[in-house]
This record gives sequence, C-alpha cells and structure tokens, in this order.
Amino acid sequence: MTNSTFLQHIFSGRDTHILLHEEAPISSQIRILIDDIRSGKNTHIELDTFYDSFDLYQDLQHKKKRVQQAIAPLDMHAPDYISLATEIQQISEEESIMRANILDLALSLDKMRDSEKIQQIKQAYTQGSLKQVEDILPEDYLITQFNQYLHNQQQLEQVSEQLVDNANEFLVKAEITNLNYEREDRFEKAIFYYEKGQISVKVSKKLSHIAAYQYDYAFFLQRHFVFPQARTLYLESLEIKRTLNREDPGEHAFDLSMILNNLGILCSNTNEFAEAVSFFEESLLIRRKLAENEPEYRHEVAATLNNLSVLHSDTNDHEKARSTIKEALEIKRTVAEAQPALYLSSLAMTLNNYGELLRENSDFIQAQIYFQEALTIQRQLVTDNPEELLPEIAATLNNSALSYALQNRFSLAQAQYEEAIAIRKELAQKNKQAYLPDAAMAMNNLGELFRTQHQFEAAESLYQDALEAQRQLAIENPQTFLIDVAMTLNNLGELFRMQDQFSLAQPRYEEAIEIERKLVEIAPPAYLPYLAGTLNNLAILKKDQGEYQEAARCFKESLAIYQQSAEVNPEVFLPDVAMALNNLAELHTQQESFHLAASRYEEALDLYSSLAEEDAQAFLPGVIITASNLSILYINHLPDQKVSVKMARLTLASAIQLEEVSPMVKNCFHSVIKILKAWGEDPAAMLRELTDEQSPES
Repeated sequence: MTNSTFLQHIFSGRDTHILLHEEAPISSQIRILIDDIRSGKNTHIELDTFYDSFDLYQDLQHKKKRVQQAIAPLDMHAPDYISLATEIQQISEEESIMRANILDLALSLDKMRDSEKIQQIKQAYTQGSLKQVEDILPEDYLITQFNQYLHNQQQLEQVSEQLVDNANEFLVKAEITNLNYEREDRFEKAIFYYEKGQISVKVSKKLSHIAAYQYDYAFFLQRHFVFPQARTLYLESLEIKRTLNREDPGEHAFDLSMILNNLGILCSNTNEFAEAVSFFEESLLIRRKLAENEPEYRHEVAATLNNLSVLHSDTNDHEKARSTIKEALEIKRTVAEAQPALYLSSLAMTLNNYGELLRENSDFIQAQIYFQEALTIQRQLVTDNPEELLPEIAATLNNSALSYALQNRFSLAQAQYEEAIAIRKELAQKNKQAYLPDAAMAMNNLGELFRTQHQFEAAESLYQDALEAQRQLAIENPQTFLIDVAMTLNNLGELFRMQDQFSLAQPRYEEAIEIERKLVEIAPPAYLPYLAGTLNNLAILKKDQGEYQEAARCFKESLAIYQQSAEVNPEVFLPDVAMALNNLAELHTQQESFHLAASRYEEALDLYSSLAEEDAQAFLPGVIITASNLSILYINHLPDQKVSVKMARLTLASAIQLEEVSPMVKNCFHSVIKILKAWGEDPAAMLRELTDEQSPES
C-alpha cells in the first residue's frame, strides 16, 4: 500500500464521504477536521462510525457507559456524585482528544516509508485494531533493533534507512500507547518511546527526517501542555528546516510554515504574545508566497489569520482581531467561489463564528450581517447535504435569534428560534444524544424571549419541556448538562417571581444555586457567571419578600463576581455589572438608604449610557430602567425637581429610539409620564420636542 493511497483506502470504506472531495488533498481535509475537533468548533459526529471501528475508542466508550450507569441512581447530595460527574467529563474530553489523535496517527503513517512493520501497522489501523500494534511492535523487538543499529554506526550508510524505520516504529508505538487510556503510565511510556526514536533518527543524520521527527515529538508534547520541551524541539526542527528551505524552498516551505504556526500557538498558550505574533506573521508570509503559485494553500493562509485574530482578541486588540478575521473571511470567499463543493460550507461556518464573536462583544448589528450571510449559504446547500447542513442552519438560526433578542427585536427572534427548534426536534428523533441538547437549549431561549414579553404560559411550557430533556441528558453526562438544568431552573424561578408566585420561584433558584456552587468547585471561571446571575435573581426575590439582609448578601456576592469577570472581559460582563448595580440601588431604596441608592443608580446609568453609544437597541432599555428609577427617587425620597425631570426626559428620549419595547420599558415610560405631570410639566410637549430633535431634518 503506497502512501498516496493509504488515506483514501482507510476512509473510502466507511461513512466518511465528506472527506473525499477531489478538489483538495485528503491530508489537508483531515487537518481541517483535526483543527475543528481540537478547537472545540465541531466534533464531527458524522464520523462516529469511523471512530467506533477502533478497539481503543470502543474501550473508552464502554468505560464511559459504566460510569454513567454508576451515577444514574444517585442524586446530587450523594458523596460520590461530584467525583463521578468529574470522571464523565474527563472521559468526554478524552473522547475528543482520541478522535483527533486517531486522525493524527493516520497522517503520521501516511508520511512513513513502507517498511515491513509499518505496512503491518497500516493494515491494523485500517481494521481498527490498534491493540494489535503491541504484537507487531513489542518493546523487546524495538530495543533490540535500536541497539543493533547503533552498534553498526561504522556502516552508517547501510543502516541509516533502518534507523529511520526504527524511529518511525518508536513514534507509532508512542502514539498508540498514548491512546490506551487503560494504562496509567501511558504518557510516561509514550515519552520513553519518543526518546528512543529520537536517538535513532538523529544517528541516521538524515536532516529532513530529523526535522520531521522533532516536529512530531514537539506537537505531541504541546498537546499535553509540556511547553518548554516542545518549544526546544520545535526550534531544533525550525533551524534544520530553515537550512533545508534555503537549499530547496519548494520542498520545505510549507513544513517551515507549520512549525512557525505551531510555535505561535505555543507562545500564545504561555502568554508570550509578542513572540507569538512574530511566529504567526512569519508563517503567514511563507503561506502567502505559497498561495501565490498554489491556490490550495490559501486555506492555510486563512487558518493562520484566524490564529492571529484569536491572539489579538485575547490581548484585547479588537480592531486587529476584526481586521485579521475579515481577511480570513475574504480568502474563504475566494476559495469557496473557486471550489464551492469543498469550501462553501466552511465559509458559512466561519461567517457564523465571526457573528458569534461580534455578538459576544455586544456588536449586535454587525453580527446580524454575518449570521444572515451564513444562513443564505447554508440554505442553498442544504438540499444536497441535509445531514451536515441542517444542524449548521439550526445553530446559525439560534445565534441570530439570540442577537435579535438582545436588541429587543422580539418578533424576528421568535421566528428564528421556532425554526431552529423545529429542525433540532426533527434531528433529535434520529440521534437523541447529538441533537437533543441543542433542541432543549433552543426551547429554553425561546421561553426566555416569551418571559421578557410577559407571555408567561407559553414560556412555562417551553421551560418545562427543556428542563425535562436536560434532566434526562444530565443523568448520562452530568458535568456537561447540569449547567443547562441550572440555567432553566433559574429561568423558571424568574418566570414565577414575575407572577408573584414566590413559593414556586424560591426552590427553583435554590436548586440552581446548589448545582452552580458544585460546578464552581470544578471549574470556577466557567461557572461563576452563572452563579452570579442566579444569586442576583434570588436577591430580587428576597427583596420583594422584605428579607433585606439576605437580599443584600446575595446582591453583593453577585456584583463582586460580575466586577471580577468584567476586569478580564469588559465587553461581555459590563452590562451585568450595570444590572447588578441597578438592582442593589433598588434594595437601598427599600432600606431607605436613599443617597447610597442614588450613587448606585448613577454608576449603573453611566455604564448603560456608554454601552448604548455602541448599540442603542441593546442597551437603551437599561438606560430607560435606570433613569426612570432615578426620576422616581428624586420625586419620592430626595425631592429635586431639576434632577427628576432630567431623568424623566432621558427616559422618554431613549424610549422613542427603540424599534420594539418590552412590557418593562412600557411601565417605565408610563411612570415618568406621571412624574412629569406631578412636577407640572407637559409630557406631550416634551415628547414632541424630543421627536423633533431626533428627526433627520433637525
């Protein structure tokens, strides 16, 4: 079996037709899949049957099933619950890692010379029999060969090829040993084999093989967070490849760009951002030159641009983050135009992901542009490939609907949520494990939309359906789905509180908080914002019940979490800080701490006003609520006509800019109308004046 046909052979016999586009090398397509899996963008469940054929992957699946069976009868208070939930999460992460590593192993084998042993290993891989490698490459055999070749260094020319084969065999042994999760020493043993192979390949003195081996070893260490040693190996490989590239740039340029790109990722992980930028930019320069002559490399250019965009985003250089991902998108557009069968779907996914980036940074208007373009492409492609495209359409619809909801454009959000739910329910009938979580989340999101519009009956029905599905999913995979249970419980609590059904609301909040506190013990950064939100809502309930001391405790804990999160990610969490300040101010008002309340309201108003400058439809409701609260405070408790009227005027000026208004905004509007009349002002005249001021002609 030659290297050129090995990859075709192993994938053509399974349900993996998405790989077999003739327009691009299959190795490039596999690298795209690996990047998707490792980045968490897409686990590619359409390849499940491929992975299920591997014996080591089956072992991991059986282990997961045993732990799920052990946790199923337990409730959250059981002593073993958290440890079992953590184990399930760990196995799920191992599944994802193994999926990528199995594909990586195929690429490694494809590059190797077909020695007798490598041919046997390729055959075992094709059959999914990775355990068989233990018989093909027993450790005693490898060490014997290793020692024999080293003792024959005086006949180096004759044994150099055998030394390379020996190194490759050690590499394969290391990779497959590391896939065996039943071995407690799998990582240490893999390192042992890599080290032996490294000696063999270095003694061979074949520079191209040395560079390739050092790269593979470095990549293995990088995936396992052993960054210092990985860096050293990458730099050794880089030095050799620079030398070889000067002699033959056409042969080694792409490999050189791969090393530089991975060094950029490594330095990003170690917060060495300046060096990361340098490596990425050099890689980008090489790939741009390659793409000038060979169009298939344009996708690699886009990949490096994407890495740069992530780096710029992590360092809060949002302008550069946007500019680099925009260039990546333009490249995707170009390659998709030339090879639509291969790249149109990828373009749509990138558009959707960029929309999410913009939405998460509260740039909702721009986000919608990318969501709608992604949807247009996906709807064009769905007829030919519904299995792949329907889930992507549902994901884009859900993301777009959430963006509309955050802009208070409720009718558009509702229509897209409903379409996403219909698609996901249909998909869940065929594959519950894959699609029921997304269906439940979409139902929860639509329920949230109905709740904000005071359509309580419709909201409760959706919440209950979502909660039933999420509890069912959490039995099998608690650490993944318990947070969804908590979120829906919190939303149900809010629904009941808004209807003054406090006895129904409180137990929902308390169960959600109990779940969130347990999850925070496992991963604080991921789950603290959820805890903050539920604490805030419970505090409102306690305030409404007159339990001010308990309300203050919950409000302050919630505010502290949001402020801490906003220091790291202000675009995401500053709106939550503003909300928490507004709620705490309301509590101070009820406690008759009026000056303290005024101070908190003013802090919240400053934040909302600043945010509304960037996106009025999303954040003007916050301005309206806070300004109306200040207007009420300065008529009822700290009488000051000038300030009260000023806040009432701000409320009206903001309200007339909204395209759609929620019931809460309507209440604020009517409240300040009454306040203006109480001060002897003419609300109708003020509205006419404000309307004239905001008209285009004025």
